[in-house]
Amino acid sequence: MLLAHDTLGRDGGPAVVLLHGITESRRAWAPLLDDLGSWFRLLNVDLRGHGESDVAGPYDPMTYASDVVETMRTAGFDRANVVGHSLGGIVASAVAAMGAAERVVNIDQPMQLSAFKALLTEVEPQLRGDEATFRSTMEMIFSAMAGPLPAAEVERLDSLRSLRQDVVLGTWASVLESSEAELDAMVEALAGAITVPYLAIHGIDPGEGYTEWLHSLVPSSTVEVWADQGHFPHLVDPARFVARLRELIPDLLKDVNLCLKQGGVIFVPINHPFADRFRLFESQKHLALIPCVIQRRCAGSEATGQKFIRSTGQGRKSLSVARHGDCKEFFKSFCQFYQSTAPDRFLGVCQRFDDVSVSISRAFCR
Repeated sequence: MLLAHDTLGRDGGPAVVLLHGITESRRAWAPLLDDLGSWFRLLNVDLRGHGESDVAGPYDPMTYASDVVETMRTAGFDRANVVGHSLGGIVASAVAAMGAAERVVNIDQPMQLSAFKALLTEVEPQLRGDEATFRSTMEMIFSAMAGPLPAAEVERLDSLRSLRQDVVLGTWASVLESSEAELDAMVEALAGAITVPYLAIHGIDPGEGYTEWLHSLVPSSTVEVWADQGHFPHLVDPARFVARLRELIPDLLKDVNLCLKQGGVIFVPINHPFADRFRLFESQKHLALIPCVIQRRCAGSEATGQKFIRSTGQGRKSLSVARHGDCKEFFKSFCQFYQSTAPDRFLGVCQRFDDVSVSISRAFCR
């Protein structure tokens, strides 16, 4: 299903997809859009059964995620940073499991669905009751999770909600109708397919041992508890949330431009999958540099101990290298790609990573 959506933000910025929570719509992100849009290129969607998207089941995580991936591709967001709140966090995780995410930010949606089942079971009769009982139960649930959200923001979110009983019960069907063992197996299968960086931000503490449990399933995961901020930490402290995303998501094009202005050089193999982001094609097919770091000419490289050696057929040249973003992940991707597509031109790599720098002693092509 092609979802109702908006594309906005900075042209050429890092791609970010926004996924709202259950009963909400893409308008839930409104207080953040200006600040996020000044930094990122945004795709803001209404999940199926929500907002302006079609109301049609099923409402399981993989169907939700398939809709998102279809909409991403239609809108030119083939791979993106996927940010999801509540239900959107589960859907973002499923998008990553399908291989369509560069990273995931899951806002306050614990992945231990068997524990969530215990909570839902207590109110299941009310959820399946008449419309008035259903609505009052949902209102009670959302009120309990609001935390320190300002009253005006609570009122705004309440005005956006579409409390459709068929959509809610369809979304929670797998939780209500599956055993705890079945839910655990489902989560393990989904989480086991996630290999990209995964940040979980929780305004409600998910409990002792959760960080270790999630990391055992998703080794790339990081858990942050923003204490006592309730179910909407991104709306309780929007400035902190925007700053966290800016810190987390590398803005490659902006740094490339900065590098060039400062007299730096960037080389990317013409057939590298990230090459189209830079559009710096000349006659440099023989060169191979890591596309996510900033390289500057040799001045000061001895002092910093950070060097890059390249072969041009006319001798070797040493360049200093500055750390940027998820360098290690991009570097691994680069090496794997180049070894598989041009093994006769790839001479080998020896690298060391630590908290503050990256040293590369040998990474070049014939």
